[in-house]
Amino acid sequence: MEMTIDDQPNLLKLIMKGSFDKLSADWLEVLSNRITKVPVDVLINLKDVTYINSKGLGALFSLHKHIEDNGYHIFFSQIPKEILEIFELAGLQHILRIYKSDDEAMEAIAINQQDKI
Repeated sequence: MEMTIDDQPNLLKLIMKGSFDKLSADWLEVLSNRITKVPVDVLINLKDVTYINSKGLGALFSLHKHIEDNGYHIFFSQIPKEILEIFELAGLQHILRIYKSDDEAMEAIAINQQDKI
């Protein structure tokens, strides 16, 4: 798993690539600790994720809960069809904020951040 991080003042953007498994889940724990220190909304782009297992799903859901519990939100964009089907099997499409593109997600984030003001 490769991860690109764009740390902006009010947003942490992540672009993930490759297989999302136990090792990737460990990276999300590190991110969770960073978000605890400086809470922000998070956008995760999954367009180049080729595989996700139960550990990866569990880690994403834990990160989601952690961010939401701190009053912020996590947004997902560009989830490949095969990965989206796994999200749907797990029932996560009803819980997570999922968008077709980064632009759609950024619009939702802007509305969300405007509501906080």
